[in-house]
Amino acid sequence: MPRFRPPLGASPESISAVCHDLFRPCHWYVGPSLSVAFETEVAEDVPWEVYQGRLLMPEHARQRRRFTAWNLVQQTDAGPADLPLVSLKFDSAARMIHVVRGILSYVWQNQREETHIVAGTEVPRWVAELVGSVGVLEVDDLDELRDQLTCLLWQAVVGTSRLPLTSLEAPLPAFVFGQLTYLYRPAATDNQPLTDWRQLIELGWQSELGQGESAKLLELILRAARPAELPDTSQRIVSRWRVLGRSPAELRQLLQVVFNDVSLSPWTNFVPNCLALLRGLVAHGVWTTADEIDFLAWLLQKLCRHLTAYDLVTFHHRGANYPDALLLDAALKRYLQLLGAEPGSEEGAGPARRRRRALRQALLARHAYHGHAVPDAPTSPGENIRVLPAPWGRVDDEQVWHPQRRRKFLFAEEPLAKLLGLGHRRAFGRSLDDLAHREELLELGLATFIDRPFGVGKERLEPDQTPLLAHEAFSPRIAQRNLDRLASLAAELGVPLPSAWESWQRDLEEAAEWVPGVPILAVASLERPVAALADARRASDDFIVLRTLPGSRRLLRTCFDWSVLERRFQLQRLWSGATFRCLRLVCGTDQSVVVISADVDAGRGAQSGPRLLLEADPGLGYRNRGGLELPVAGLRIWAVRDDNGADHDLRGEEVRVLPRW
Repeated sequence: MPRFRPPLGASPESISAVCHDLFRPCHWYVGPSLSVAFETEVAEDVPWEVYQGRLLMPEHARQRRRFTAWNLVQQTDAGPADLPLVSLKFDSAARMIHVVRGILSYVWQNQREETHIVAGTEVPRWVAELVGSVGVLEVDDLDELRDQLTCLLWQAVVGTSRLPLTSLEAPLPAFVFGQLTYLYRPAATDNQPLTDWRQLIELGWQSELGQGESAKLLELILRAARPAELPDTSQRIVSRWRVLGRSPAELRQLLQVVFNDVSLSPWTNFVPNCLALLRGLVAHGVWTTADEIDFLAWLLQKLCRHLTAYDLVTFHHRGANYPDALLLDAALKRYLQLLGAEPGSEEGAGPARRRRRALRQALLARHAYHGHAVPDAPTSPGENIRVLPAPWGRVDDEQVWHPQRRRKFLFAEEPLAKLLGLGHRRAFGRSLDDLAHREELLELGLATFIDRPFGVGKERLEPDQTPLLAHEAFSPRIAQRNLDRLASLAAELGVPLPSAWESWQRDLEEAAEWVPGVPILAVASLERPVAALADARRASDDFIVLRTLPGSRRLLRTCFDWSVLERRFQLQRLWSGATFRCLRLVCGTDQSVVVISADVDAGRGAQSGPRLLLEADPGLGYRNRGGLELPVAGLRIWAVRDDNGADHDLRGEEVRVLPRW
């Protein structure tokens, strides 16, 4: 069964005892600039209506419900906030428990003037968001109920998705500014919230935390610490990591999760603090300088693939939300410092070529966005309606919606020619020579997209926490464009082009013939505002989906019990194939189907191509376990191709792969 935390053993005595325990102040971190009050077992009678998984505004609700509530309420100079920051509500009549959070936002309010004309104006107002609900009758015992509510309370603070397309998927502003998080500490004996980031390290960072929870805890620590405290922060993190018995490699993996899941807007001191932590890891002997270089190389390459997939203009409101560009700039500058201090570190093959690749791709991306008009601060239309504290005031809407009204231009004061020394230019020249390797030529058009292929039964506006898969795709058109941009950049830097340049251009023109994969036009659109692989068509309609990334393959194996198929068919090579894809593809005029395919090494003599045809069955709805929604009825299997290449049509049978509850 998916869980948020390992089982604790002893179960609580009652539902009220579960709620009371989970909402004890000792499970919260409250920063020094945030004032809150805890309310316990408050009787509430409030307007309440949920539509497509979302809580309606009180004036639109047609129903009322009675709750026993546990609330965390922000205290301001004007008194307590109108809604709790986080609330746990028990509906004893319906046997349901809800987790709700409050966001102070600008909302439109109608005002009737003397002329009997109704005019609208924006006013600050607290808005309630339903994070999730748990039916008491849906869980096996109170320990499972406690685990589910622990996850929902944590998500109420940190957000429900690593790609925040909606408000609910984004963290609370108090988390972004390092002032609030939820950290269930069942062994805590006191009843006071943590108030200092040092306490988070010493008392909060426990071995039972999962990787996602540890990553968000580390993120919060880096958000809470002031720049002058970073040397002490690094030392304490290193010491705690050693106490937990973790290795430097595990710390690298954790930092990768931090950057994979972080929401960088609004822009704070988080990125400078992260880069300072990397320097601290070297200073304390946990990493070498080469480790820091390699981590930054990973980060730059990941960021460049992300920007190839979701460019600032098409996907970030014509560049209004540009923290990725700021991260690219900060990481690149540190990378250049390290390469300059370690001459020759980018020479040779293997790791050195990966370092040159990161340098080339980062310089290319920064060059592409040089001079792009952006608002005074990165934001989006959704984020700009949140009321944020000074100095993160609201950005003028004119700048968000109209690029011609913007006064700021990316990297305008620091062109690349000003940043690069002679050694950097030589390394850049060698990175151009690397394009003789086809994997380097492919890198010019590689992108990473994410997708939720199993939420097909959900309503258009319904929140979706079904498995989030990541895919690697290649666009020949983007690669050709980037090859041209590299030639322009090389001319600006005075770096000669390799003699094979024209042949590489021809290779990219014929890339569709030698790059194996699935055309993006064959991928079905979900027709809902969620993360979808079909979004790649907005960037370029010639993308070729190369593979589903290994972490997503592991997630699929973990979420569902495939033994019903493995007992009947030989499918070992399905999961061990050289290239694995799980895609929702067009099937007929108005239909789609999830296809799992695996290209096996030719020497092993197995067939390649589609191995499973299946569909999520939404008939019984979805159930959330450990922050992940899975269809209760599981996956309906339509067809199987076994390891021997034999096809089996299962449409006449009821063959289902069920979730691992």
